[in-house]
Formats: sequence, C-alpha cells, structure tokens
Amino acid sequence: MNASEPGDGDAWRGLPRFLYPDEQQQLLLSIALGSSRDPTAAFEMWCQRTDLEGDIEPASYRLLPLVYHRLRESGSRHREMARLRGIYQHSWCETQLHLRGAEVALGVLNKAGIPVMVSKGLALVGRYYASPALRPMSDCDIYIPRAEIEAACTVLGKAGWRVTDPRAQAGTRDMVVLFPAMVLWHDEWRELDLHWSLMSGLTMPRIIDRFWARASPHQFGTSRALVPAPDDLLLHVVAHGMSSNILPPLRWIVDAATIVARHGETIDWPALRQFARQNWAGSRLARGLALVRSLCDLPIPEYMTVDQPHLLERLEKRVILDNPGGTPPAYYPLVTRAIMLAKLLSDDDRRHIPRLTRAFFSRQLRRVFA
Repeated sequence: MNASEPGDGDAWRGLPRFLYPDEQQQLLLSIALGSSRDPTAAFEMWCQRTDLEGDIEPASYRLLPLVYHRLRESGSRHREMARLRGIYQHSWCETQLHLRGAEVALGVLNKAGIPVMVSKGLALVGRYYASPALRPMSDCDIYIPRAEIEAACTVLGKAGWRVTDPRAQAGTRDMVVLFPAMVLWHDEWRELDLHWSLMSGLTMPRIIDRFWARASPHQFGTSRALVPAPDDLLLHVVAHGMSSNILPPLRWIVDAATIVARHGETIDWPALRQFARQNWAGSRLARGLALVRSLCDLPIPEYMTVDQPHLLERLEKRVILDNPGGTPPAYYPLVTRAIMLAKLLSDDDRRHIPRLTRAFFSRQLRRVFA
C-alpha cells in the first residue's frame, strides 16, 4: 500500500514527498527501460555518483535487478556485475517468497468462495516479466468485493494472517468508506494488503465495477485470481505511481512501459482517456504517460499526454502533481481531506458522511479535553 496516499492520516506530515525521478534516477531508468544507447556507460556514470558501500536509495535499489538483466543482455563486463548478480538473485528469492504467500492466501479465499482479483505487482510479475527477479515486491495486493471484507478477514485469520493496520481499531464499517485497504501480517508469508478499492484516488464504484467486469482469470500455482484488462492495469499503475510519496516512485514507470510495449497497439486509447477524465484520474494519467513517453519510444499517442483537468483535479494538481519534491505545503492535509470528501460525495458512500462527520468531531473533542 502506498503509505502516503491522501487520507492515510498524519503519519507522514512534514516529510519530503517525491513524484518525479531526478537526474540520477533517470540514468537507471534509461538502462531499465532499454532506452540507453550505451547502458554500461550510463551505469558507470550512476556508480560514480553513488556510494555502493552505503545505503542505496530504496526506489533505485529496486531497479537494479532489471538493470543487471539489461547489462547482461548487452554483454557488459562492468566491474560491478558480480554485485548486481547478487542483488538479482536476492530479488528472485524475495519475490518467490511473496508469490508463494500470495498463492496460499488466494487458495484460502478460493476455498471460501470469495471472489479475488490481483493488480500491480502480482498481476505483472507472472504475465509481463521474464523472471520474478525483475519485478521486486515488498508486499502482495489482493482485491476482494467490499461486501466480503469480514468473511475474508475471518478465513485469512484462521490461516495465520492477523490484522495489523491500526486504522482497523475503529472497525471495518468506517474503514471501508475512508480507506482502500487494510494491512495483514503472516509470520511466514509477511505482509498482505487486502483491498476493497484500488487506491484512495480510485474508489468510486463505477471504476471498481469496470475492473471486475473486464478482468480475466489467471492461475497462480494451485490458486486462481482475476487480473485486470491491460488498459485498466495501465490506468491503475500510472494513477498509483503518480501519487507523491516519501519514497521516490520509480518502479511504476517501468511497469507502465512494459504494459504499453506489450499492448500499446491494441489499447483503445480514446476510450481509456475518456474513462480516466470522467473519473477524476485524467491528470494523473496524462502526466504519467507524458513522463513515460519522454523516457522511452513507445506507441503512446501524443493526445494522451495532454492534461485537461476537471475542477477537483486542478486542486489535486496544485498540491500533489505540481509539488514533485520537497516538503509539502502546510495546507496539504486539509486539501487531501477535501479531495476525499468530494469523492465521497460523488458516489453511494455519501450517505455515510453525517456519521463520519460526527465521529470526526467527537475525536477532536476527546483530544481537546483529554
């Protein structure tokens, strides 16, 4: 789960937030995307500016398995190939662990008859990448219908997954309205993000219904799940990636480019653009595709990169998309909550607003008189 999405509380208030790759990160991206004319020279330039014996910035580190793959394909004999090979092998092991945990969780949900869909990492690693090592994962994202949340938590709890998300203390009734997912933990299989919405920016029922209706089945070992249609997956990857984060978002760029490279000629681009704009995701999609298009040569129509935001997106742009790095403005939390409220007003969840408002002011009063 993207911990810094709007509505996730004040835990990240005041911390620097990032959205676009800097020059150093673009060097790695040029190699990972296969757009560098001389990947060995680009990697050497990156090495000269990086302390390889220290802590490598996490978002860049997650690109290194794919960088190793590209360098190996080009026949590179760079002095750091042995180090990169070790990172590649470690990524393979880690991703296999996450895939096995996902297979077990999916099997539990399959047995209980609960519909399940996967997106982002789980959807990409098996269908779009040649090896699990090339798509590192820090957790598993599993999507179920909102009505199945309590049943899913019950069966997963019996299988060893426990809810560790502090937001769940208030009960699932409010949580499913305000947030897109909850975090579960298994001592063997680690973190599982159980989603009922795609992300905090894509919560409206018409979006979720579209994803479920157009998804196709996929086998994950002995388990099964639905995987979003390519254009839906692209929208999710880009919208999620274009969310400012305390960690620079980089992985999504490669994911989006990989989807376009595979399906770019068959995607109905006008329909995707129209759907994104109708559901307040047009700015994120346009800006994200513009970034991908600037970094590599892919069949993305130029009109897909033209940003024509609606009123709510203009507010989101001002606070998030136009604040690519550094400390966010003081009014950031207020605006993100206003965006959340506006989206609640646009769908069936608006009936919960009076109750949520009372609960909010009740908490504030308790804090004042504590």
